[in-house]
Amino acid sequence: MPTLAAFVIAITVLDSLAASLIALGIATLACAVVGMRCQAIVFACLRAMAVTVPVFLLAWWSHSLAAAAQTSIDLTAAIAGALAVVSSTRADDLIDSALTAMGPLRRVGVDTDRIALSVALMQRSIPALGATMTAATDAARARGIPPNARVIITPVALRAVTRAINVGEAIHARGLTERSLPPHE
Repeated sequence: MPTLAAFVIAITVLDSLAASLIALGIATLACAVVGMRCQAIVFACLRAMAVTVPVFLLAWWSHSLAAAAQTSIDLTAAIAGALAVVSSTRADDLIDSALTAMGPLRRVGVDTDRIALSVALMQRSIPALGATMTAATDAARARGIPPNARVIITPVALRAVTRAINVGEAIHARGLTERSLPPHE
Protein backbone atom coordinates (compact mmCIF):
# COMPACT_ATOMS: atom_id res chain seq x y z
CA MET A 1 0.00 0.00 0.00
CA PRO A 2 2.78 2.53 0.69
CA THR A 3 4.18 1.75 -2.76
CA LEU A 4 0.79 2.43 -4.33
CA ALA A 5 0.50 5.71 -2.43
CA ALA A 6 3.97 6.77 -3.60
CA PHE A 7 3.05 5.78 -7.18
CA VAL A 8 -0.14 7.88 -7.12
CA ILE A 9 1.71 10.84 -5.58
CA ALA A 10 4.40 10.58 -8.27
CA ILE A 11 1.72 10.54 -10.97
CA THR A 12 0.22 13.68 -9.49
CA VAL A 13 3.50 15.54 -8.97
CA LEU A 14 5.03 14.71 -12.36
CA ASP A 15 2.74 16.93 -14.36
CA SER A 16 3.39 15.98 -17.98
CA LEU A 17 1.77 13.82 -20.61
CA ALA A 18 5.00 11.85 -21.12
CA ALA A 19 5.21 11.06 -17.38
CA SER A 20 1.56 10.00 -17.44
CA LEU A 21 2.16 7.60 -20.32
CA ILE A 22 5.25 6.17 -18.59
CA ALA A 23 3.23 5.71 -15.38
CA LEU A 24 0.51 3.91 -17.33
CA GLY A 25 3.14 1.65 -18.87
CA ILE A 26 4.66 0.90 -15.46
CA ALA A 27 1.25 0.12 -13.97
CA THR A 28 0.35 -2.14 -16.88
CA LEU A 29 3.70 -3.90 -16.58
CA ALA A 30 3.13 -4.33 -12.84
CA CYS A 31 -0.22 -5.99 -13.59
CA ALA A 32 1.52 -8.39 -15.98
CA VAL A 33 4.32 -9.11 -13.51
CA VAL A 34 1.88 -10.09 -10.75
CA GLY A 35 0.37 -12.64 -13.11
CA MET A 36 -2.67 -10.93 -14.60
CA ARG A 37 -3.61 -12.06 -18.09
CA CYS A 38 -3.58 -9.47 -20.85
CA GLN A 39 -7.33 -9.92 -21.33
CA ALA A 40 -7.98 -9.17 -17.64
CA ILE A 41 -5.84 -6.02 -17.79
CA VAL A 42 -7.65 -4.74 -20.89
CA PHE A 43 -11.05 -5.59 -19.37
CA ALA A 44 -10.14 -3.73 -16.16
CA CYS A 45 -9.07 -0.67 -18.14
CA LEU A 46 -12.32 -0.77 -20.12
CA ARG A 47 -14.31 -0.90 -16.87
CA ALA A 48 -12.27 2.03 -15.60
CA MET A 49 -13.59 4.03 -18.54
CA ALA A 50 -16.85 4.39 -16.63
CA VAL A 51 -14.90 6.82 -14.47
CA THR A 52 -12.25 8.12 -16.84
CA VAL A 53 -14.54 9.12 -19.71
CA PRO A 54 -16.67 11.51 -17.61
CA VAL A 55 -13.46 12.89 -16.04
CA PHE A 56 -11.99 13.33 -19.53
CA LEU A 57 -15.07 15.19 -20.75
CA LEU A 58 -15.17 17.43 -17.69
CA ALA A 59 -11.45 18.24 -17.93
CA TRP A 60 -11.76 18.92 -21.67
CA TRP A 61 -14.72 21.21 -21.08
CA SER A 62 -13.10 23.06 -18.17
CA HIS A 63 -9.44 23.14 -19.30
CA SER A 64 -8.11 21.70 -22.56
CA LEU A 65 -7.82 18.52 -24.56
CA ALA A 66 -4.22 18.00 -23.40
CA ALA A 67 -5.20 18.40 -19.74
CA ALA A 68 -8.12 16.02 -20.25
CA ALA A 69 -5.89 13.39 -21.83
CA GLN A 70 -3.28 13.68 -19.11
CA THR A 71 -5.85 13.53 -16.30
CA SER A 72 -7.53 10.47 -17.82
CA ILE A 73 -4.23 8.67 -18.35
CA ASP A 74 -3.18 9.51 -14.77
CA LEU A 75 -6.44 8.12 -13.45
CA THR A 76 -6.15 4.96 -15.55
CA ALA A 77 -2.56 4.46 -14.37
CA ALA A 78 -3.65 4.84 -10.73
CA ILE A 79 -6.45 2.32 -11.25
CA ALA A 80 -4.07 -0.13 -12.96
CA GLY A 81 -1.56 0.31 -10.13
CA ALA A 82 -4.26 -0.36 -7.56
CA LEU A 83 -5.31 -3.41 -9.55
CA ALA A 84 -1.74 -4.76 -9.45
CA VAL A 85 -1.59 -4.27 -5.67
CA VAL A 86 -5.02 -5.76 -5.03
CA SER A 87 -4.41 -8.80 -7.21
CA SER A 88 -1.04 -9.56 -5.60
CA THR A 89 -1.89 -8.97 -1.93
CA ARG A 90 -3.99 -11.05 0.44
CA ALA A 91 -7.22 -9.32 1.40
CA ASP A 92 -6.43 -9.53 5.12
CA ASP A 93 -3.11 -7.78 4.50
CA LEU A 94 -4.87 -5.03 2.57
CA ILE A 95 -7.30 -4.46 5.42
CA ASP A 96 -4.47 -4.44 7.96
CA SER A 97 -2.54 -1.91 5.87
CA ALA A 98 -5.60 0.31 5.54
CA LEU A 99 -6.21 0.10 9.28
CA THR A 100 -2.61 1.08 9.98
CA ALA A 101 -2.80 3.96 7.50
CA MET A 102 -5.97 5.23 9.19
CA GLY A 103 -4.28 5.19 12.61
CA PRO A 104 -3.86 8.98 12.84
CA LEU A 105 -7.60 9.41 12.31
CA ARG A 106 -8.21 7.87 15.73
CA ARG A 107 -6.97 11.11 17.29
CA VAL A 108 -9.90 12.98 15.78
CA GLY A 109 -12.45 10.39 16.88
CA VAL A 110 -12.73 8.15 13.82
CA ASP A 111 -13.45 4.55 14.78
CA THR A 112 -10.97 2.82 12.47
CA ASP A 113 -11.83 -0.63 13.84
CA ARG A 114 -15.43 -0.16 12.76
CA ILE A 115 -14.28 0.96 9.31
CA ALA A 116 -12.03 -2.10 9.01
CA LEU A 117 -14.90 -4.36 10.07
CA SER A 118 -17.17 -2.72 7.49
CA VAL A 119 -14.59 -3.17 4.73
CA ALA A 120 -14.01 -6.81 5.70
CA LEU A 121 -17.75 -7.51 5.70
CA MET A 122 -18.19 -5.79 2.34
CA GLN A 123 -15.28 -7.72 0.90
CA ARG A 124 -16.77 -11.02 2.01
CA SER A 125 -20.22 -10.05 0.73
CA ILE A 126 -19.15 -9.49 -2.87
CA PRO A 127 -18.46 -13.18 -3.66
CA ALA A 128 -21.68 -14.13 -1.86
CA LEU A 129 -23.64 -11.72 -4.06
CA GLY A 130 -21.96 -13.15 -7.15
CA ALA A 131 -22.90 -16.67 -6.09
CA THR A 132 -26.46 -15.54 -5.40
CA MET A 133 -26.66 -13.93 -8.83
CA THR A 134 -25.39 -17.12 -10.48
CA ALA A 135 -27.90 -19.20 -8.51
CA ALA A 136 -30.77 -16.87 -9.47
CA THR A 137 -29.79 -17.02 -13.14
CA ASP A 138 -29.52 -20.83 -13.03
CA ALA A 139 -32.88 -21.11 -11.24
CA ALA A 140 -34.57 -18.92 -13.88
CA ARG A 141 -33.12 -21.05 -16.67
CA ALA A 142 -34.19 -24.26 -14.90
CA ARG A 143 -37.77 -22.96 -14.76
CA GLY A 144 -37.62 -22.05 -18.45
CA ILE A 145 -37.77 -18.31 -17.76
CA PRO A 146 -35.42 -16.20 -19.85
CA PRO A 147 -33.14 -14.30 -17.47
CA ASN A 148 -33.98 -10.62 -17.21
CA ALA A 149 -33.32 -7.91 -14.64
CA ARG A 150 -36.52 -8.46 -12.64
CA VAL A 151 -36.14 -12.23 -12.49
CA ILE A 152 -32.54 -11.99 -11.27
CA ILE A 153 -32.40 -8.78 -9.21
CA THR A 154 -35.44 -9.53 -7.04
CA PRO A 155 -34.10 -12.73 -5.45
CA VAL A 156 -30.58 -11.28 -5.26
CA ALA A 157 -31.87 -8.19 -3.45
CA LEU A 158 -33.97 -10.27 -1.06
CA ARG A 159 -31.04 -12.57 -0.25
CA ALA A 160 -28.71 -9.58 0.18
CA VAL A 161 -31.10 -7.97 2.66
CA THR A 162 -31.49 -11.28 4.50
CA ARG A 163 -27.71 -11.66 4.65
CA ALA A 164 -27.33 -8.09 5.94
CA ILE A 165 -29.89 -8.72 8.67
CA ASN A 166 -28.16 -11.97 9.66
CA VAL A 167 -24.74 -10.29 9.77
CA GLY A 168 -26.18 -7.41 11.79
CA GLU A 169 -27.71 -9.84 14.27
CA ALA A 170 -24.40 -11.72 14.53
CA ILE A 171 -22.53 -8.49 15.21
CA HIS A 172 -25.07 -7.53 17.84
CA ALA A 173 -24.92 -11.00 19.44
CA ARG A 174 -21.14 -10.72 19.72
CA GLY A 175 -21.44 -7.41 21.51
CA LEU A 176 -20.05 -5.23 18.75
CA THR A 177 -22.91 -2.78 18.74
CA GLU A 178 -22.30 0.93 19.16
CA ARG A 179 -23.07 0.99 22.87
CA SER A 180 -20.81 -1.93 23.72
CA LEU A 181 -17.67 -0.92 21.82
CA PRO A 182 -14.84 0.12 24.13
CA PRO A 183 -13.59 3.68 23.68
CA HIS A 184 -10.29 4.13 21.85
CA GLU A 185 -7.30 5.63 23.60
